[in-house]
This record gives sequence, structure tokens and C-alpha cells, in this order.
Amino acid sequence: LVDTYEGAIGMAHMRALARAAGVAFGFGLKIALVGWPTLDLKDLCEKAEKETRTAGGNHLQSLLENGRLSLHSVEDILAGSSGHPIATTHQPAGGSVDLQAFSASGRLCMLMGLGRQGLPKRIMNGCNDHFELTGIGASLETAVAMGAIAQRLSQLD
Repeated sequence: LVDTYEGAIGMAHMRALARAAGVAFGFGLKIALVGWPTLDLKDLCEKAEKETRTAGGNHLQSLLENGRLSLHSVEDILAGSSGHPIATTHQPAGGSVDLQAFSASGRLCMLMGLGRQGLPKRIMNGCNDHFELTGIGASLETAVAMGAIAQRLSQLD
């Protein structure tokens, strides 16, 4: 999840994190928080669980304890620190990649921007591969896209 908001951690961050936690837990995935304005994941998880009351929030501590939740800089993510970076977008430059083509090559890092703006140009330009989920260029709400992409990833060989 790439932070696209200005300023400190807000409720939108915590809701997205809690929703992502449910998806990550349910599908055996990891969460990489990219460019988030915090250094204290434990505190962030406690606040998100307490303040959002979203079903996935109760998995945050487990994900954190098991190394399935981490903070990253944009530079590290684009350099492949969490797997091959793929930008998720409803307008892929050069067309959408087939995720099946990556299934044997190791870890993937599907980058999603929080909010209506999607991913910043810096990340879009820094990713050689773009992925469009729907096949028709439909823009989806972040939580919907997270769930659908998780399902797609779980079906890779």
C-alpha cells in the first residue's frame, strides 16, 4: 500500500491497513507499507485495530509478529526489496501484464495507491510492469481491488 495522502497518519490509512490485514491473513500474503509517515508499526497496528473496528484489524498483531507487515521507502520497493514491483492501475502503460507469467519467477509486489489519485507518477514510471485487473479499465475502490488481486495471486501456480 503506497501512501498518497499528505501529512500524518489518518483514519483513511488505518482503515486501509485494517482491510488489507484481513485480505493478507485470509490469502497468506504480506503487506508492504510504502512511504507511510510512521516508524512505529506496533503503535500503528494497535491504533488501527482499536479505532477502525474493521474485521481485518484483529489480524494486524499476528501479521506484524510473523514478519508479514513491513515499512519500505519508495526507492527500496522499486529496487525489488519486497519482490518484483508491479504497478496496479486501470490505465496500464503498454497494456497489462499477465501475472501468470511471473508465477515461477519468485515474489511479486503489487503496488496500490491509497485514495482516488492512485499511484504517483514516480512509482508508475519506476515500474516496468503495470497490471489492470478488470480487463476493461474500470477503476475500483482500494479495498475491492485488494481483495480481487489477492484472489488472483492465490490462483497463481
